[in-house]
Amino acid sequence: FLFNADTASIMVKEKNVFRTSLSSGKLRSDVKSICIEDHNTMISQSIESSKPLYTNDVVEILRLGFPENITSLHIFPLSHSGSTYGLLVIYNSVISPEESISILEFCKLVSLVLKNLTLQNGYDKCIDNMEILNMAAARLTLQLHNTEALYEAILDIATKLFKAEKGSLMLP
Repeated sequence: FLFNADTASIMVKEKNVFRTSLSSGKLRSDVKSICIEDHNTMISQSIESSKPLYTNDVVEILRLGFPENITSLHIFPLSHSGSTYGLLVIYNSVISPEESISILEFCKLVSLVLKNLTLQNGYDKCIDNMEILNMAAARLTLQLHNTEALYEAILDIATKLFKAEKGSLMLP
């Protein structure tokens, strides 16, 4: 379905901005450094409705920060369950309603994959934290009978957790 697309780009969400991450096609060099603020009305409407958006309003396209040679935009949100990961933008192309539906469904699948990656990264961090806590608990449990050794173990573990060169433990 993208064989007749003039130019396309993937814009990834970074804080409050969508930044072009990958571009392909005739105008790839013209769109490779484009950034769009996420609170733009057109972008917000597309994300909130989870539907593609089309515009050939040159004034609006220029206001978004695109170069003059961009005469139309098809914007497809890459979002799932309230989380927005990015946008698929197709430039200067005629897309039929059927193609638009297919592209939107493709974007939904990509969003699920991105959601899975986000969840996997969160899970991996939790596992790492659990391993650290288990190690700390094991070391501290061995020192419960010796107060000085317990304090040293607490300080040692805290220094390692925060990747500090030195640390101190202040007691009342």
